[in-house]
Amino acid sequence: MGENSSGESQPLRAKRSTAHIRFQSTLQLVLEKGYEAVSIQDITDRADLGRGTFYIHFKDKEEVVWNAFRELFLELEQQAHRQLDRSLP
Repeated sequence: MGENSSGESQPLRAKRSTAHIRFQSTLQLVLEKGYEAVSIQDITDRADLGRGTFYIHFKDKEEVVWNAFRELFLELEQQAHRQLDRSLP
């Protein structure tokens, strides 16, 4: 099974990538329409995700939006650390 330098298998990388795309879709919708105007149906349509699958992973719209923001902040934190590591002697 293919692994990258961090030891992640290809299926795990694909799963993380898919989650990232879904969270990115959610944030884009919130920016486009506003939180109140975004429906679960909007999120599942944009993320190419079945409604039942959505509810397997998330309780409601609030949970997926907060998870999306958390993922974004973690990504920004990782980028900041990489920038800092490159600038240190």
